[in-house]
Amino acid sequence: MSNSQRSISFTVGLLGAILFMMILDPFLPKLLFSTPLLLYPFIYVLLFVFLQNGYKYLLIKKMTPQSSHLLDGQPIQRSIFNHLYYYGILLLLSIRNIQVLDFSTSFIIQFLIAALSVELILWYGSRSLQAEFTQAAVIIKGFDSRMDIPLNTTIYNHPGIYFYSDIQDYALEGNQLTLTLHHHRGRLHFHSSMEMQRQLMGLFQAKGVPAKMK
Repeated sequence: MSNSQRSISFTVGLLGAILFMMILDPFLPKLLFSTPLLLYPFIYVLLFVFLQNGYKYLLIKKMTPQSSHLLDGQPIQRSIFNHLYYYGILLLLSIRNIQVLDFSTSFIIQFLIAALSVELILWYGSRSLQAEFTQAAVIIKGFDSRMDIPLNTTIYNHPGIYFYSDIQDYALEGNQLTLTLHHHRGRLHFHSSMEMQRQLMGLFQAKGVPAKMK
């Protein structure tokens, strides 16, 4: 997925979450408006992630080329960093209460609900992302549990369509496959069995994707 498309998905997720919460405001339970406010702004974050992924899903579905499906792969997740994004925001939202040591029952309940939501989203995301190796491209699809804020232009297993002409080279190390994208755009990392690697080497050779020089 190009950086311009990532920027559009970010805008759709952000504006969509704000609009959705404005519509729901009159119907939300009073717990969300109690002091300290934590869960209410965190719902914006969760809505943003879901709406951003919804846009990416529709975009990828629309742009997926009609070609033979050859192999499936499993993208490698950087779970520690994924956790840090969410809990960093939780910490920022909680900082006033930490400074004044306001650990009320309401705050604790809201924090636990937010933390549980984070773990469920990351758990689902780690099992949802899948890669398809087709005759035309490598397609990564599924629910990306990360908050994709396009400040960094480097791609790391982002959902999208990656044509073989986008790939600079490939590297095999143990049971891991790494595809490096042209123009320093980033890398795609996958789990791969020996049989899968054997088939992919033939595919990459046919598509003109060289092995990385050591």
